[in-house]
Amino acid sequence: RKIQDLVLIEYQKGKTHFIIFGDGELADVIEISLRNLNKKDLKYRRASKLEEVCDQDATILLAQAMDSSKNNDGQWIDVLASISDG
Repeated sequence: RKIQDLVLIEYQKGKTHFIIFGDGELADVIEISLRNLNKKDLKYRRASKLEEVCDQDATILLAQAMDSSKNNDGQWIDVLASISDG
């Protein structure tokens, strides 16, 4: 539910395109959470390499540890850190 709430905050800001960055169980849970939101205009895809993250309009949902200097534009959301805060 926390992941869905996190995505819904961005969705309410007008964000409809998301990239799940990473592999593993957290990426699977994020994908299931997005799918279960049932928003017809919400689009998402998975990426496991930085080269695959080139869409400037997408919000990137981090499903793995990442160098925080990559988040210089606010477009990257560290999902694990965000859902652990509250």
